[in-house]
Amino acid sequence: MAQFLKLKLSLKHADPAIVRVLDIPDDFSVYELHLALQVSLGWNDLEPFEMVRSKLTVGVEPSYAGQGIIHDGHAYRHADDLEAKELFQMVGQRISYTYDFSRLWEFDLTLLERIEREGELPSCLDAQEAAPFEDSDDLDTYYGMLIAYADSSLALHDLAVNLLGDDFEATPPSPKEITEHLEILFSDEVEPHGTDQDASDAEDYGWWDPSKYDDGMRLRVLQDDIERQLPHDLGGLNTSDKQKTLLDILRGKHPD
Repeated sequence: MAQFLKLKLSLKHADPAIVRVLDIPDDFSVYELHLALQVSLGWNDLEPFEMVRSKLTVGVEPSYAGQGIIHDGHAYRHADDLEAKELFQMVGQRISYTYDFSRLWEFDLTLLERIEREGELPSCLDAQEAAPFEDSDDLDTYYGMLIAYADSSLALHDLAVNLLGDDFEATPPSPKEITEHLEILFSDEVEPHGTDQDASDAEDYGWWDPSKYDDGMRLRVLQDDIERQLPHDLGGLNTSDKQKTLLDILRGKHPD
């Protein structure tokens, strides 16, 4: 018998609720867990993501995905290096899952139950409502497109039909369909994040390879990533205070 995590995925601010319930092997890496969630939504893993709980952020972006940064007890780990069972500490725990840092698709991911069952592949138990298109700007844009599609009197109706097609239906895939796609994806071993490059790309990966990062390199990338959030007087801080401010901002603590 294999150990599984029964997880509920809910898109924040969606009305009606957009929900998926999945059984995930507890020894899946967090990156494999992310891929399973993407399949359940009909998305394509085109953008970075992060999962956050108390004292831990897990992701694939080199600016915070390594094991080298610990700030005020908060650790940053790469999604290839942490198993799903390590992410969840107790039944009922809810973590934050964010996909695409420009559009900020935000989800709650809740551990409903730890179970034993036959098999070794993930499955979908429930699917409520179709997910928005991952390249929609936000939920309002997605809902507006659906309204325009359904109402021929609206100015954007023709555009919506052109984009969505004549036979579009905003219905979720069935749990069986999602399970079939999960089985296709995970029937062979999934490569860790970033290893699907060809040889020439791999040679040029260089400075962006998280395995080569030291703390100073990560902090320089942090500064580039969140420059737009920096206070105007940051330049007057010494190096130590500047680094502390950068890491505080990353954790959501904005200076006055």
